[in-house]
Amino acid sequence: MAKLKCLFLLPLIFMVSSVMGTPLDAQKNNLLLKSSLNRDSKSLKFLKLQSFLENLVPQYVGTGTNPDNLPKSPAAILVVVTPDASAILSFGKLLNGNPPTSKDLFPLSSISKLITGLIAADGVINHDFQLNTPLKSMIRGSLSSGLKNETLGDTLTHFASFRNLPSNLTVNTQNEYAPGERYDYHSLEKALLQNNVSRVPYPIGSNYLYSSLGIGIAGLALLDFYDVPRGVSTPFAESLDALLNREQGLVKSLNLKSTRAFAIEAGDSTNPNIVRGMTSKDISVPASDMGVLGASGSILSNGEDMQKLLEMLLRPQGKWKKIVTEATRPLKSLKEPGSSIGYSIDIKVKQGMTLLAKAGSQAGFSSIMIWNKETGVGFVALSNRGKITTSLANMLIQSHSKAKEIYLKGQMLGETHQ
Repeated sequence: MAKLKCLFLLPLIFMVSSVMGTPLDAQKNNLLLKSSLNRDSKSLKFLKLQSFLENLVPQYVGTGTNPDNLPKSPAAILVVVTPDASAILSFGKLLNGNPPTSKDLFPLSSISKLITGLIAADGVINHDFQLNTPLKSMIRGSLSSGLKNETLGDTLTHFASFRNLPSNLTVNTQNEYAPGERYDYHSLEKALLQNNVSRVPYPIGSNYLYSSLGIGIAGLALLDFYDVPRGVSTPFAESLDALLNREQGLVKSLNLKSTRAFAIEAGDSTNPNIVRGMTSKDISVPASDMGVLGASGSILSNGEDMQKLLEMLLRPQGKWKKIVTEATRPLKSLKEPGSSIGYSIDIKVKQGMTLLAKAGSQAGFSSIMIWNKETGVGFVALSNRGKITTSLANMLIQSHSKAKEIYLKGQMLGETHQ
């Protein structure tokens, strides 16, 4: 069974600033854990949830197989946000033998799409553009020549009839674990001009077809609308970082100090500060690049920043109240009963709970974020094992069921609390 170490466990009114390192640091964190909760009724609820997680998560992290008969993740960071406390928990060991810390960078994979969706929702609330704005009117240059009547909303909800990925994605790489590596503007332009390379044969707006290509194009539309420099002379990571770091934007507003684009040109494939992953066949791989489609899956982050993002989604303040409401409203209904989609955010009813979620996976890594507005509880799991998002989802749904039992039990019994 994997050994759990609690990196942080602080009421929301405290700033999280320490990180687990030496055994002495770990001891300090344990002392802080005990003293910060004060064991009032709310804190006891969190301790009950924590105890549940200590027993559940090692079933999915460590060595051997998980309850779904898939390989466990060697390591994982679990961010927990509740109405009374936040925590960043560390499980297992990284490939270098160390336990993961709250500062270790993980690829978010498709959780990047949630961030792109929030940037778009910000623009809609600010009346910069609308969901029905044609992409063709937002994207400048030769890329626009390959677009049809797809709208921003079509791409954000995966109703634009784009393929998941263009069939020429591997044009600039032979790396089977990073098929989108160095995918460039010229290749994307060629793909958009050929329906069989970039599209599926359904009318635009008629069918849900998950598309990283579509969200990647939406990201490019946002770059161009906000006059972010891009082009062959500018590494795409620099362009994406400029979008992420716009004044009053998500990264600066939330002080997300470590959230940035994967930069292959800057050597991120060998960057020791970025966690290495493990494929389902136990092959060690670095985080991967998606070229100019990076807004759909090439953002890096860590536990500390994910805690800030999750707290904002659960308890938005200021302008973010309207943005989060917009981003999480159902835009399109999906075939699965009780399922819909917002701004690249999945909305699902599971076990009587309405859950908002975004999951992501690439070779060697899986990640997922799920939060519940009713309970005020959310989780983010960042792991270094590929192809286990379904297992992580199962783990977090169990965690949400327990959180509902803990945090809503009094309300369901008709009790009231001051």
